[in-house]
Amino acid sequence: MLVGDPERRNQGIGAQMARRVVEFGFNQFDFSRMDIGAIATNEAAINCYRNAGFKSVGIWKDAMTLPEGTIDVHWLTISRSDVPDLERR
Repeated sequence: MLVGDPERRNQGIGAQMARRVVEFGFNQFDFSRMDIGAIATNEAAINCYRNAGFKSVGIWKDAMTLPEGTIDVHWLTISRSDVPDLERR
């Protein structure tokens, strides 16, 4: 996800988008858990996902190789039980 306009960042838009994706996954596909990863140095993305209810799992060292070198990925997860007000369909 990217909130492209810098003037619109840090307003909770990304977290709201992530929450809607989580609700959709749990409600429409009956997922029990969802995981997401962000480049470990991308604090804005990590904070966005935490604000959406995801919990940090850990760092996957050297998870991806890019032309610039390897990067670490910060993994986060959310379980259905972490979102108690979901409609069960």
